[in-house]
Amino acid sequence: MTAKTKRMVTPREAAKLLGVHINTVYSWIETGRLPAVEQKIVEYKTFVSASALKTAFEVTCQLCGKKFTARRPLQAKFCCQKHRDEWHFQQRKKNKKK
Repeated sequence: MTAKTKRMVTPREAAKLLGVHINTVYSWIETGRLPAVEQKIVEYKTFVSASALKTAFEVTCQLCGKKFTARRPLQAKFCCQKHRDEWHFQQRKKNKKK
């Protein structure tokens, strides 16, 4: 393993770390959501930067603005259950006033 690939993981390893299917990782690579590089060692292999795994899943809490890492960033909106409950409570109050 070269110095460049020490901080790289394969799509299969990335999928295991993120708790998603390998096809999801390949889809994210194709759409550019997860940056990856191809390197020729014996054959062409795709590698994902380990640091990109964290930055690809950073989300900002809608209530407090705190940045956090989410396993499912498209669905994550809040950094904790307390903020989620507070936001839903506010939404119910707004809906009752209408």
